[in-house]
Amino acid sequence: MQVSYPYGPAPQSFTYRMLAQPPIQAPKGTVRIVDSSSFHVSKTIAGVLQDIEPGGIREMHWHPNADEWQYYIEGSGRMTVFGAQGKARTFDYQAVWAMFPQTWATFLRIQEKRTRASCHYSKPLTLPKSPWLSGWQ
Repeated sequence: MQVSYPYGPAPQSFTYRMLAQPPIQAPKGTVRIVDSSSFHVSKTIAGVLQDIEPGGIREMHWHPNADEWQYYIEGSGRMTVFGAQGKARTFDYQAVWAMFPQTWATFLRIQEKRTRASCHYSKPLTLPKSPWLSGWQ
């Protein structure tokens, strides 16, 4: 059923096909980034889909102005999060939601099998296009 809109069609698309986007290749995985530079209607959120191979590390990072939500679609690994005043926690995870308030740092190490994670940010970030994923011995 086709729905007609009283104000006519939207001036731009509100659909983005992230898996159709070519991934950025890194030594231990791939990453697809969607932010206001690639999806112009995305003024208040940004997102990432990352596939990390065994032995891969998602480097330590933080977002001083945005909260971060992560959903682990498949795989497992070990994550460390830490904030101000010595607050830190390391935990093993499987497919699960995780939320980190702004300014908390996260570090992710993949253990036995490929991990796919979807990350979402509460602000219109322009995310770096440099390789995010490296390896450990």
